[in-house]
Amino acid sequence: MDPDELLSKDRSAESPIGEARVFLLELLGNGDKRDATEIMDIAKIEGIAVRTLKRAKGELGIKSKEVALDSGKKKWVWFLPEYLID
Repeated sequence: MDPDELLSKDRSAESPIGEARVFLLELLGNGDKRDATEIMDIAKIEGIAVRTLKRAKGELGIKSKEVALDSGKKKWVWFLPEYLID
């Protein structure tokens, strides 16, 4: 499926899962890897529940990966599969 097909599945902006899908595709659509905690914080500000966000993440096939920082600490990042990147 391409991004338009995924969004049209439940495109209604009034739908919480539809809003979460749009949010994630807009945030990750350029191919960047984003800090998972940052994504969840922004989603909360936008009024998207973490549970809904994670459901949308799964439906879109968004990947997550633990990466090491220069400080030696680790963090989780989310990113789109290549076929969904604009």
